Amino acid sequence: GVDLFYTSGDVGNSLHIEKSSDGFNFTKYSPDGKIGDSQDSKDTNKFNFRDFKISAIGNKYFLTFKSKSGKRTPLMSAVSNNLIDWTWTGRVSNVCESGVVVPNYQFNGNYEIYYGEDSIGVLLSKNLRRWEVLNPSVVSFEKTFLGSAPVVIANVVLVDEGILLLYFVRRGSDKYQTYLVKAALFDRDNPLHILRRFDEPIWESPDDWAGEGIKPLGIIFFGEKLISYFVSQKEGLVAIPHPYFKQKLEASRDLP
Repeated sequence: GVDLFYTSGDVGNSLHIEKSSDGFNFTKYSPDGKIGDSQDSKDTNKFNFRDFKISAIGNKYFLTFKSKSGKRTPLMSAVSNNLIDWTWTGRVSNVCESGVVVPNYQFNGNYEIYYGEDSIGVLLSKNLRRWEVLNPSVVSFEKTFLGSAPVVIANVVLVDEGILLLYFVRRGSDKYQTYLVKAALFDRDNPLHILRRFDEPIWESPDDWAGEGIKPLGIIFFGEKLISYFVSQKEGLVAIPHPYFKQKLEASRDLP
């Protein structure tokens, strides 16, 4: 099945959960997930948590999320055995952009995070607590004329072809945003080496989405299907299938 974790914009430390057996029809799950108290602050309710990314690491789950307090939005982390009760593990280096751990993967004995908004960089850690920047820009992007950060990291998936980074490219102003779904493929033996950057977008949101307050949630492989998820103020959860990307990914093996 598919589990989606998100907030509704409330200030607090809860993760709303919806579950689906087919990737398209969801039901609300109770209880909410909850991130326990920070070691730095006993009042986690003053934070506004968002941009949840969850990766399986052995028999545990590792959560990265942004924690807005004042003007800063540092990247934080937590761990769980059951996806409900989360133990806060602290800040992820000095990063203030979204990031996601590569699931069940190590590079030279280190866990890895892809992170960024203006560009995508790599962090490494031996213990999932202390993170160091290996390269701040393995993929770079041109800024829009409005100056807003164009990239929203969605997910990282281990595939036969390598490490697949899935992300949204945001276009337009804060009030009139549209999105592209895009991907880049990295080498398992060298996660700094990009094997293929898919220049053509996997999908482009329709123009009438602009001004509708639609926000991206994430992208997953569910069986052989690639599905992206958005939250709409009018329609709630929106699931978009991308049925032909798997074929394009497999065909990339034969490209120079």
